[in-house]
Amino acid sequence: MQLRLCSLLLLTGLLLGVADGYTEQAMGFHEGARRTVRCDGGYLTGFDAWLGLSAGFSEPSVVAMRVKCSSGKINVEFLGSTSDDYVFGNRIVDTVKPQSVACPAGQGVAAIEWRRASASEKDHTARVGGFQIHCSTEATGQPQQIEASPGSSQEYPVALKCSDTSSPPKGERVRATGVEVWFEQQWSGLHLLECEVEKAR
Repeated sequence: MQLRLCSLLLLTGLLLGVADGYTEQAMGFHEGARRTVRCDGGYLTGFDAWLGLSAGFSEPSVVAMRVKCSSGKINVEFLGSTSDDYVFGNRIVDTVKPQSVACPAGQGVAAIEWRRASASEKDHTARVGGFQIHCSTEATGQPQQIEASPGSSQEYPVALKCSDTSSPPKGERVRATGVEVWFEQQWSGLHLLECEVEKAR
């Protein structure tokens, strides 16, 4: 009986460890529907994000998002090819203007860094209060930001990088071509899936 209990506890610990490690590489959290989203004939250039107040939070967080690609098209799992104007998450898009970040022409998203929104409840789910993108390389001097509290000094402690994908590209200048998106009534999370070496123009 004790052996079985120990084995169960060990297995639970391992599973939690894997889950925690995986979640660290996601922006937001895993909840709701999951879709693989690939740029259709292009690469990831940025995001449009809508911020709104959610229950239990003391500042706005990202509730809807567009994944923007150089080709203007994305291929969404179970849906197929569609415009990158497709919105994941809350339909407040009709009444609220998004914040946008975009890489310069020829460059794509190589890394994303983000922070949790300030919660008024302890240990609340990890909604995104702000994030920044790095273009072409995983560390740039002037990353572009989407922020619930603009003008404030913020740190973005969690990073998603092309070098952390399962098949990282072998090059200094890289860009993402595919992501996984989680969403429900609100957008919930994003994970870098695939990247490529930036091609010379």
